[in-house]
Amino acid sequence: MAKAFKKVSVIVAVMLIFVFPVLAQTNLYVDGSVSSSGVGTTWGTAYKYLSEAIDVANAGSGSYDISIAQGTYYPTSSGTTVSSSSAGFTITRKGMSLYGGYQAGGVSRNTKTFVTTLSGDIGTIGTVTDNLYHVLIVSLTSNSGSASTFDGITIANGYSNSSDVGTTTYNSNSIDNLDGGGIVFLARASVTVSNYFVKDCLIRNNTVNSTGGGINVDSVSVNISNSFFVSNTSATLGGAVYITRSNDVVNFINDVFASNTATGSHGGAVRSAGNSDFINCTFISNTSGNSGGAIRGASSGTASITIYNCIFFNNISATTGSDPTPTSTTADRSDFSRGDVANTIV
Repeated sequence: MAKAFKKVSVIVAVMLIFVFPVLAQTNLYVDGSVSSSGVGTTWGTAYKYLSEAIDVANAGSGSYDISIAQGTYYPTSSGTTVSSSSAGFTITRKGMSLYGGYQAGGVSRNTKTFVTTLSGDIGTIGTVTDNLYHVLIVSLTSNSGSASTFDGITIANGYSNSSDVGTTTYNSNSIDNLDGGGIVFLARASVTVSNYFVKDCLIRNNTVNSTGGGINVDSVSVNISNSFFVSNTSATLGGAVYITRSNDVVNFINDVFASNTATGSHGGAVRSAGNSDFINCTFISNTSGNSGGAIRGASSGTASITIYNCIFFNNISATTGSDPTPTSTTADRSDFSRGDVANTIV
């Protein structure tokens, strides 16, 4: 009887392997302090450039975890010399996760001490007009693949201005050069991609001439937690974050939005046409040139915004209380002090 049971167990196990194949997990390592790149499979053989690891993962299958040591990284092996302002770090498939905050050599991890920065400050350092339009582009054509996480990374210094008009195609998807200075999450309109996570990240000093200074989301569902959005600017909508479509689901938990600006229109911190929960978030000194110093929902459609246990302080907009609200907005246990959050709870 015992032998028969073991035989059946083995047969079932084999069947499960074929019916439910296990996707391979590959670990890659990047350390900008090494003198030259290795094969990237251990800290001792780490890649020198993050772009090398991303290229391998884009071409591979299964899931990839890329661990990145402290330092500032640019999207080529030529440092700040990049062929074009459109040539940001580009991810073209699900299942690729980036983990920053490792000490050089991978000895320990502390995201506050061992800062890992993906920078758009290419060309002449400190001159913004030659920076990347988008620092990190996630451009997807399907929802297949495992969940993906960006953890412990600073995204900084994306920039576009009015002279950068045009679009760039990444993995069959086009994005306006003027949108999404820090991260662009982009998928085909016919595909909604889920299970992206941004954790313990700092999105700072990104400026665009249109929407979403820090992050621009289009047809991708993202959960953002324990992250900071600081000093991001858009000329129109969503100083820190712009959420494009009504079927986008972008949730925020324990995030801080400080000193973000939508200079010409709505949503100093966030403008959302989609569905968003804000839980335990703080909004400080965000500004809009029209309505919604902190958050502005779409004036039409099926957008839904829920605000729970959040703090709003000193957020300022040029107009208050006269524009349409999102289709559904709920606020509970939130503190509003010296600030305008027009059109989110009115």
